[in-house]
Amino acid sequence: MLFETFPVTLTSTGLGGASWTVKIGNFANTTTSVSMIFWEPNGTYAFTVSTATLTPISPTGQANVAGAPLSILVPFTASPNVLTFTESGLATGVAWSVEILNSSGTVYNFVVQSTGTTVAFNLATGDYNFSVLPVAGWLASANVTGDVAVSAATGVNVPFTLVTYVLTIFEVGLITGLTWHVNATYTYPGSSVTNSVTKTAHTATTSVKVPSSTVTVTFTGPAQYTASSISVVVSGGPAAGVAVFVYAAPTFAVTFSQSGLPSGDIWNVSVNGISLGGSGGTLSTTLANGSYTYAVLVPTGLAATPSGGTVIVSGTSSVSITIAKTGGGGGGGGGGSSGGGLDKTTGLSTLAYALIVVFVILALIFLATTLMARRRPPSPGAPQTWSPGQTTTTTTETSGGETQTPPPSS
Repeated sequence: MLFETFPVTLTSTGLGGASWTVKIGNFANTTTSVSMIFWEPNGTYAFTVSTATLTPISPTGQANVAGAPLSILVPFTASPNVLTFTESGLATGVAWSVEILNSSGTVYNFVVQSTGTTVAFNLATGDYNFSVLPVAGWLASANVTGDVAVSAATGVNVPFTLVTYVLTIFEVGLITGLTWHVNATYTYPGSSVTNSVTKTAHTATTSVKVPSSTVTVTFTGPAQYTASSISVVVSGGPAAGVAVFVYAAPTFAVTFSQSGLPSGDIWNVSVNGISLGGSGGTLSTTLANGSYTYAVLVPTGLAATPSGGTVIVSGTSSVSITIAKTGGGGGGGGGGSSGGGLDKTTGLSTLAYALIVVFVILALIFLATTLMARRRPPSPGAPQTWSPGQTTTTTTETSGGETQTPPPSS
């Protein structure tokens, strides 16, 4: 991509043919000629000036190229008078510049920039017209431009003030009349330094003054009220934000203490949707004032007394649990299962064990019934009957194929 460039001409006075050097960026030029030219696109360019014999108006300068050729006069003096401009009010690190425009009709256009508190020029005796260049976000309130007579060391004070805008904060969520606080943190324009302003409010609207910046606003409310911080971009005009306060009831420690649990066993308490567990003597959580149901779960073979109930929280509260062995192997309440707790080895409840046993017995009965039914012989025909006086006939077959019937018995 090509950029249009413009000539930057630096012209020396007072050297009498001595060589001098100017360096802009990575380009340096040394000459005994009166002038030298650099070609630069639009922008701001720092440069240095040096010579072996005389003192330049300043060893550093700034060329501000803005779409047109730029001419800068660089006078050299054997015994200069120092003209010093001293600023006040700027944040640390803010760059500011002063330009010597002309002297007795001679155009200088020599700009010196500084991030310190002073800008200095080495000048011959004479009258000089100067200008303090604008600084974004700041306003020079005096000696912005003017004429100064230099015949010895001379000083000019330049006070700056921060340009600010109104940031209005609207509050929601608080009871009317409650006090709340605003803290707005911003970075000074042209600096890495931050600053904060605070405001105490008793109404639903308040405001602070801040510069153009991305402002982080935090809030402090009455006890038990909290509000999330917000970020507001202030850009050359008024801005607004909202503080949303939310009430959070105070919480208190609630402790469940047990006695009787065998060493290494785990016990659990469920309260208000919170599951607590461990092998120690206590389980704790925090709850707001109110009534909460709880349940205790212990290993199989143990019972908890009480196995559940209601804990009333009114400040710090505690519940004592006694754990003991049971004859039937059922633990104390807790998980809502009939028969008590869990087997710590298998994780099965007493009810689960009972159901398994019933299932096995029914299966055995079914199997035995099926086997007996398969081994039973088929049923014989109906038996014959005989009564006294009834004649019985027997038929036999002879070898010749004839059938003989014996005579009836008398």
